[in-house]
Amino acid sequence: MKSDKFLKNIGEKVRTLRRAKDISQEKLAEMSGLHPTYISDIERGKVNASINTFNMIANALEIPFAELVNIPSIELNKKIEND
Repeated sequence: MKSDKFLKNIGEKVRTLRRAKDISQEKLAEMSGLHPTYISDIERGKVNASINTFNMIANALEIPFAELVNIPSIELNKKIEND
């Protein structure tokens, strides 16, 4: 998988989990110690964030790191087919 597709997919996962917890980007940024613009960039797949950054986001969302970065292959295949 191309890295830009991966970044978009993981960004969408961050957005989905954040919205499911009814947390704004600003609040997630505050909780994770990141800048709100950086959260936005991650969610849009515009930056290649570090593992540590994703761990900080997972901790702020109170979910396991593995849950955040796990994108089932079926979901990925559908996204690839639609692109």
